[in-house]
Amino acid sequence: MKKLLLLLTIFFSYAVFSQSIVVNDPAAPETAYDAEELLNEVLIGGGGCGEVNLTFLQENPDGVANINERSWGYFDATGTGFPFESGILLATGFGVSAQGPNDTSSISDTGTGWNGDPDLQAILNAQSGNVFNTNNATVFQFTFEPDVEELSFNFIFASDEYENDQECASSGQFRDGFAFLLRGMGIPNDSGTGFGGTNIAAVPGSAGVPVSTLSIHADTFVCGPEVTGTNFFPDLYISNNGANNQNEIQYDGYTQGLVAMYNLIPGELYELKMVIADRGDSGFDSAVFFEEGSFNLGVNLGPDVTIADNNTECEGEIITIGLDGIGGTPGTYQWYVLNEGTGMFDIIPGETNNSLDVTVTGTYQIEVTSGGSACAGTDEIFVEFAPQPTANEPDDLFQCDDGTLMGVFDLTVNDAVVIGAQDPADFVVKYYESLLDSQGDINEIATPAAFPIATTPTQTIYVRIENNGGQCSALTEFDLNYAQPIVGTLTDTTLCDDDSDGSVDVNLPALKDAEVLNGQDPLLYTVSYHNTLPEATMGTNPLASNYSVTAPGETIFVRLESSFDSTCFDVGNFSITIFTAPVATTPTKYNLCDDLPNDGFAT
Repeated sequence: MKKLLLLLTIFFSYAVFSQSIVVNDPAAPETAYDAEELLNEVLIGGGGCGEVNLTFLQENPDGVANINERSWGYFDATGTGFPFESGILLATGFGVSAQGPNDTSSISDTGTGWNGDPDLQAILNAQSGNVFNTNNATVFQFTFEPDVEELSFNFIFASDEYENDQECASSGQFRDGFAFLLRGMGIPNDSGTGFGGTNIAAVPGSAGVPVSTLSIHADTFVCGPEVTGTNFFPDLYISNNGANNQNEIQYDGYTQGLVAMYNLIPGELYELKMVIADRGDSGFDSAVFFEEGSFNLGVNLGPDVTIADNNTECEGEIITIGLDGIGGTPGTYQWYVLNEGTGMFDIIPGETNNSLDVTVTGTYQIEVTSGGSACAGTDEIFVEFAPQPTANEPDDLFQCDDGTLMGVFDLTVNDAVVIGAQDPADFVVKYYESLLDSQGDINEIATPAAFPIATTPTQTIYVRIENNGGQCSALTEFDLNYAQPIVGTLTDTTLCDDDSDGSVDVNLPALKDAEVLNGQDPLLYTVSYHNTLPEATMGTNPLASNYSVTAPGETIFVRLESSFDSTCFDVGNFSITIFTAPVATTPTKYNLCDDLPNDGFAT
């Protein structure tokens, strides 16, 4: 049989409450219960699915006749900030001493002949690596026969040894703790105690580390053997001392809410020993609190399915809830759904299996009648679906570098665009440099408000919008466009007026575009030519591609403009000089006579 232990952190407000829990209130009917009645009617809840039979009780002997010195009892935390509203407590002192406010640093109640417990002593000695006796042990030991495969209950450990009072004192002598020893069919015998079985009061994720003042305490000090995450779990500790005093209980500190869970065999007989004791002394008392109704031996649908607990699915998907057969034999099942209008559960016609496929957020209830026992019970579960986001198309972003921006973009301006009409409180927008990263939710851009473009002049950014729990997402993308138009070095040009008509026709793009662009992508820029600088600056009156330059020449102004934004441009100019071609005149013909025959000269 595989052991299952799970820790649930129960979050609650740290606001200061003036009201205290009440223990063994004479006006409360539960105060009159004996130990077995308290277990059945409070811890289990009296729902008819499963009961316990007390086999052994150890308490403060002086508390048998004096309820004010009883070391166990019923607590009511209504109106306080304590995580459990009501339930049972077992203490190493008087139960009523657990009541707040925390106005003393040491509750040290005791009683005549109040012994320790050898099983818990063996567990705590093994944990601390030294040997000390236990004292003032309170024990609830009982048998039960589960109708389902899973046992669970919620608990909190509190102690006045906390706040660096006794955790490290006297070489680890004063280290209070507790144990929940479970034995029966399929349970391993690994507790190292005479009782046998296994200790299910261990920190999940650890190698069976017991919950005690050594394994869970403040992170402001260590006693020596602690290794965080291995045998030391300070994240599970809550201070109730000094400025942190919540006034609800007397103890200096306590653990987060914990839940012990274990897989069992329905119909088999098991025995559980709950024990808490002082170690090494009878002072600085401790207590363990059990939440009312949390000891589940019958119908159990498990924890709620919520966005906050990150165990849900997206809208439009299916969540299957349910439980296994009761008592190892088929049972009769009927599902219901809470009608928010009436506050009553409405039957879901035709849903008579032990599981239900849910597609709508709501509270669902199963009613079970066992086929093999007298168990007939119900359980409820809240199922919440995460909203499926829509990724609205974001805007492409453009930047014109004026020499100071250096291509740094604020991607978050697209947050509101991507979210659109959806509630921004329900969603988060993330940015990535690759599609695969956005699909896998890895390598998110760490500084989206100041992202330097990586592949100028254009880069595609991939967007992921997801609900706050991260269960549901949608993808989209947009482009970054970065422009830094710089007119290249322009050379002056000399042309010849071959026909001497006073002008020369010039194809300006063919003549100068290459120089203007100077290697910049012609698809990202537009080149235009103008007669004046104001026209080039304003982008008005562009010259025709085939332009007639008038002699003796002209200055041509150039505008290099981004294709993405007409306000992003640079200007330059060059000169075209016109020279007139020379005209050849026909000379006058002359006839001369050689007056000296054949001398080759004429005069």
